[in-house]
Amino acid sequence: MRAERLRPSEDTVHQLTLDDKLHRLETALDKATNRYVPGITGAVSTFPRAG
Repeated sequence: MRAERLRPSEDTVHQLTLDDKLHRLETALDKATNRYVPGITGAVSTFPRAG
């Protein structure tokens, strides 16, 4: 993640927030990686197809 040219919050029109569902998903993915092996989670398109 990268943030550039930030302004004070009182100058913004819309304050970004972290979505609770996204946070729970990231936590679950981290737990799976820690329990199994690095690379166990990722974009579906990067995994080989079962044939």
